Amino acid sequence: MVVDDTELGGDSQEIAKRSVKGVLFLTSRSFLIQFISFASTFLLTVFLEPSIFGIFFLVSAFINFFNYFSDIGLAAALIQKKEPLEENDLKTTFLIQETLVGLLLVILFFLSFGVKKWYGLDQPALFLYYSLGFSFFLSSLKTIPSVILERKLKFNLLI
Repeated sequence: MVVDDTELGGDSQEIAKRSVKGVLFLTSRSFLIQFISFASTFLLTVFLEPSIFGIFFLVSAFINFFNYFSDIGLAAALIQKKEPLEENDLKTTFLIQETLVGLLLVILFFLSFGVKKWYGLDQPALFLYYSLGFSFFLSSLKTIPSVILERKLKFNLLI
């Protein structure tokens, strides 16, 4: 089954207009996300004790490190594919990515015992570690819908 790419049709002016609108939206979105990230980090440093902020930073660093390995370029390959997307392409990409995410979560779980011992983390810090790991899983579920939206140049609908 072929995934509907008919919304991409139209004259070149319409595609150019949607592309420019998409670039502007993504640029402004990136600035907004950076501002929110900076402001939230600043607020965390003000309101949290240094040791608690350090734990948060450490746990976030682990999750961000594993985030780099969750996609391995599959989404980019689907976005750049010249032919219309097949349902099988999407299913295969989803299966491979979720298998990788599951494997990385298992690794995160087994690393948690060593991380807890090495850094002397308490139970709330370990809960934060597991919570951010779960958010890592949840964020992986948006890949396929994001690919479809990007192929249709609907950047304003991306989260």
